[in-house]
Amino acid sequence: MLRQYFLDGLTIDVLAELYQIHRATAARRVAAARERLVDSVRGMLKAELGMGDHSVDEIITLSNLDESLGTLLRLTR
Repeated sequence: MLRQYFLDGLTIDVLAELYQIHRATAARRVAAARERLVDSVRGMLKAELGMGDHSVDEIITLSNLDESLGTLLRLTR
């Protein structure tokens, strides 16, 4: 769902219809998947760069995360 949302540009309403679920459920699923991905990226940054939580959070906040998520998802195809 997250790939379809970011890469294909499908809206929450379209995803809900596609998966035959309520739009609120689709929105929660996209939000949960996004959060898992952000947590994973946060963990990788901490491990690879030896950074603390505060520094990693600053990087994530300063970056345009929505664009970055699209790039990450394209790379993992």
